[in-house]
Amino acid sequence: MQTVSVSLGEAGVTMVCEACGKPIDSIDIGAYRKLIDKSAKVYLCRACLAERLGWTCDYLDGVILMYRKRGCTLFPPLSDSDV
Repeated sequence: MQTVSVSLGEAGVTMVCEACGKPIDSIDIGAYRKLIDKSAKVYLCRACLAERLGWTCDYLDGVILMYRKRGCTLFPPLSDSDV
């Protein structure tokens, strides 16, 4: 059985990276689900995910941007400032 790493912040529950404990956002979750496991309950931040994949953070950000531009629903929609 998998456990979910969470911490209580001011706004409620905040999910954190399973490896380093850094707070994660919806882009981190989408990247982990797209690249590792769609049904995951625990996640890695982008830095830890890039390290696990043997990629640089810049390369991972490029891959994420590509999927977002294609409309992948695992990520939040692009805003004008993201392009």
